[in-house]
Amino acid sequence: TGWDYLLKGNVALGGETRNVTIMFCDIRNFTAMSESMSPEKVVSLLNKYFTEMEKCISKNHGIINKYIGDAVMGIFGAPVKSENHALDAFNAAMEMRAALVALNKKLEGSDFPQIAFGIGLHSGDVLAGNIGAENRMEYTVIGDTVNTASRIESLCKVYNTDLLISETTLNKICSSKENIDFNFVADAEIRGKTETVKLYSW
Repeated sequence: TGWDYLLKGNVALGGETRNVTIMFCDIRNFTAMSESMSPEKVVSLLNKYFTEMEKCISKNHGIINKYIGDAVMGIFGAPVKSENHALDAFNAAMEMRAALVALNKKLEGSDFPQIAFGIGLHSGDVLAGNIGAENRMEYTVIGDTVNTASRIESLCKVYNTDLLISETTLNKICSSKENIDFNFVADAEIRGKTETVKLYSW
C-alpha cells in the first residue's frame, strides 16, 4: 500500500513533483447535524463513516492524507506512482457512493442521522514529500491542484450534486477507460483561478 511504501523510507525529504488526482469528500450539513449530538456520538458516527470511506479509497490505490473535521483528503498517484490515478479516484468515488447507501441503511432505526456527502476530484501536478517542522513531519502534497480540488468539492452544494469532476480529471479518466458517459454540470468560476473550470458529474 501507499503507507507501506512510505514506511520503507522511499520518499525524499525535499519532495518531488508528481502528477496526481486529489479527492476531497465532505459531509453535508455536518455542523448543524452535530449540534444535536453529544461529542461521543459525533465521534462514533465519524468513525463508522471514515472506516467505510477508507476501505473504498485504499482498495483503489489511494491513501487518505488527512481528516479535516468531517472532511477527507485523498491522494491517488502518490506516494506510489500510477498512470491510472484519475480512474482510480473515480472508481473510489463510485464505491464510496455505494458504501454510503449501505451505511445509511445500517443507521436506519438507530439514533444516528442519515449522512450525505459531496466529492470533488481534480488532477494535476503537486509537490509531494515530507513537510513540517524538524521534529514533526508528515507526508503530504501541496500546490494549486489541492486548492482547486477543495474548491470544486465545495461547489457540490451550489450545483446540488454529490460528485464534481474537473475537465482535467475527466480527460484522464477517459484516456484510461472509454464509454463513461459523464454529464456536464457547469463552466464554473473557481476562487483563485482566472479561467473558469468545466465541471462534470456521473
